[in-house]
Amino acid sequence: MMAMLCLLGLNACAYHLVGQSGGTLDVIPQGAQQFRVLQAGNADMDLQRMVSASWEQETDLSAADAMHDDAHVLEVRIEQEQETWAATSFDATGVANQYRLRFSAQVSLVYQGKEQWHSTLPEVSGDVFAAGGAVSIEAQRTALRTSLRKQWLRNLNQQMRSGF
Repeated sequence: MMAMLCLLGLNACAYHLVGQSGGTLDVIPQGAQQFRVLQAGNADMDLQRMVSASWEQETDLSAADAMHDDAHVLEVRIEQEQETWAATSFDATGVANQYRLRFSAQVSLVYQGKEQWHSTLPEVSGDVFAAGGAVSIEAQRTALRTSLRKQWLRNLNQQMRSGF
């Protein structure tokens, strides 16, 4: 009886929705042989390369070349990419001493003209503490930017593995 109550409790809190498969991404439609990463708006080539490299590692699909027949190509569309950089804390004289970098983007998978899946990822963010001048702050920002994109990509892959 106690075991049933525990399982009921886990079921009620949506624990079962978090599951992860150990294999490839569960949202890839049958018949897809290759993938192509596309980005709306201002293309961020670093992000496209990160997503493409991740897909080559995480799936059995290879990147499609420009001459490939689109009938078996899964489009990985990066949409609504947004990055903000803002001061969040100031010292007694009004000079910023902490900044927050936020990153978010949505991904949809389109196969043979039909959307197969759409991400529901929240933003990722991190802070930079102002010390060492403008060059140091910019170097920290660049490192944080790369780190946040990797974190976002890990979150995306986990969501795709779960199928939700």
